[in-house]
Amino acid sequence: MYKLSIKAKLLVYIVLIFASLSSSAANHLSQDVGEMMMVGFRGTHLNRHSSIVYAIKHYHIGGVILFDHVRKKGIVVTRNIDSPQQLKQLTKQLQDYAKRYHDYPLFIAVNQEGGMINALLRKKHFKLGLNYSAQKLGEINNPILIGQQAYQRGLLLKQYGININLAPVAALNINPTSQAIGKWQRSFGNTPQQVTKDLAITIKAYHRAGIFCTLKHFPGLGSSNNNTDYDAANVTKTWRKQELIPYNKLMKKHNACDIIMVAHSINQKLNQSNLPSSLSKIIITNLLRNKLHFTGLIMTDDMDAAAIRKHYPSRKAIKLAITAGNDIILYGGTFGYSPKKDARMLFSTMLQLANSNPQVRSKIIHAANKIRKLKTKIS
Repeated sequence: MYKLSIKAKLLVYIVLIFASLSSSAANHLSQDVGEMMMVGFRGTHLNRHSSIVYAIKHYHIGGVILFDHVRKKGIVVTRNIDSPQQLKQLTKQLQDYAKRYHDYPLFIAVNQEGGMINALLRKKHFKLGLNYSAQKLGEINNPILIGQQAYQRGLLLKQYGININLAPVAALNINPTSQAIGKWQRSFGNTPQQVTKDLAITIKAYHRAGIFCTLKHFPGLGSSNNNTDYDAANVTKTWRKQELIPYNKLMKKHNACDIIMVAHSINQKLNQSNLPSSLSKIIITNLLRNKLHFTGLIMTDDMDAAAIRKHYPSRKAIKLAITAGNDIILYGGTFGYSPKKDARMLFSTMLQLANSNPQVRSKIIHAANKIRKLKTKIS
């Protein structure tokens, strides 16, 4: 039998150590990549064969977004939420699988703005209370009522296992007929003073209820004619500098919002290129991070939106979104695309970028650590 020399044994041992370290580093990087992902999925119940369970296990996803329904060929189809009991069971299953495969819980997010924009609906027996829109609350102008509405909404979400509300909207109601904001009564008002005041009350109430909140859609979508979900939106001619005031003032408060969502709108007053804000380093890193000094998490609006899908190859858009400075890349899969394929594509694209580009890898590791830090507050 052939015997290795002591020197050869030592060499083999060193090779094995480096192989082990390399494998461990690769696994950590995969986890960092997954932490930045927030994805949608189809289904109201889970089992070990569900695609989202596969994504939790193999892509290490950090978050999911839940929807009441989607439209398929003009027909409304239930997506994730069917009843209070079912939703509570679904979120429990999601966190149980996350606990099995991860060290940190999932972010579970919905759009529950009140008024016309809700994932949890009264017709499905969720107790929404008054459920006034932001516009209605702004018109009533009662700070106590604004706080009560947000607090009750926050408690409702927490009751069903949701920890992030993708709200409130920080837009100024510059264009009352806007397909993105005004038409849906999503803004508290048309002056930065009123909007800032009402947002501060709302944020404080969400935090008191134990819910993370999201200011959206930076750097301002209230003047837009178009909804970026369905097409490109260029606000260059209509956007006003005062739309930054609520963001600027609220960042300086102790009780600041945890997350800011960046719009897909084009704003050449802030970035001369034709890039959407969500893909622009000038708007995200230079303006939001460096000039306005926002230290929380930054996330894209849904990358499934037509403003991105119609104009950018998905992999290019993802690279731009990461290098621009986003911490969370959102792929909701609400417009007829496959959430399962999107999750796979997002993970493989980000991992490939991380392995091939040290700068991107550094950004991903930094973002993942910030996400984990916020998750330690989930109760």
